[in-house]
Amino acid sequence: MTFEKLRMNFYHQGLNDSATVTLTIVSKNIYPKHFELQNVFDMEKLIFGSIIGRRNFAPTYIVDEPKNQQNEREIFEMYLYEQRGLQNIESNMLICFEHDQECLTVCFPDVRRIKNETSVKDDNNRSPYRVVDVRVAYKAIRRVITTLSTEEDGRIKVTFTFQLNYPPTIQVYEMSGEGNHSNKPGGNSSKFKPPQRFLSWNNSRDMENAISLASCLVADCHVADVTTYLA
Repeated sequence: MTFEKLRMNFYHQGLNDSATVTLTIVSKNIYPKHFELQNVFDMEKLIFGSIIGRRNFAPTYIVDEPKNQQNEREIFEMYLYEQRGLQNIESNMLICFEHDQECLTVCFPDVRRIKNETSVKDDNNRSPYRVVDVRVAYKAIRRVITTLSTEEDGRIKVTFTFQLNYPPTIQVYEMSGEGNHSNKPGGNSSKFKPPQRFLSWNNSRDMENAISLASCLVADCHVADVTTYLA
């Protein structure tokens, strides 16, 4: 049962439609023994948009989890290993809650289309292999809405909606090595250049307006075990 269905059950018993249902956990046994400096969850979709009339969400731009069509998986693995010390991540899109940095980051590989396989750099000597960081400071978040649904096997699907005071920061990590994008984590991995800040990571689309007109960032996560979100 989702929280929305629970709220509707109360509504059918006479609760006002605009009322808020609050659930309080009284058992202390479900909490972890220690807290991590960062929590990482697999994502399947990143959405920018705004909430209209309290219940309707109007998206301005949607980013699906990248598929492995141009070595996206290998690029992302190297980025996670070098920049975040993470391994054995199965998704190509993550949301990282960095508590010690007081921010959250949605990261994913973004490989620009290569027209000529013999040339992996464009006229500006820039590599097409890169990773995008969409970073939100905790102080920029004014409201968090969490939507949960339960699968038949007991796992849950979680969607985080963050209402923001100001737009997120976009940083792009570009690979510096030429032709080294196939190296594996743990070896002589290719290094990434220091991140550069941009207003958009895709100049072919009007993403600057899409992001600037959005007051919310939505992280649609993969189905996971319920204990994943208690760590």
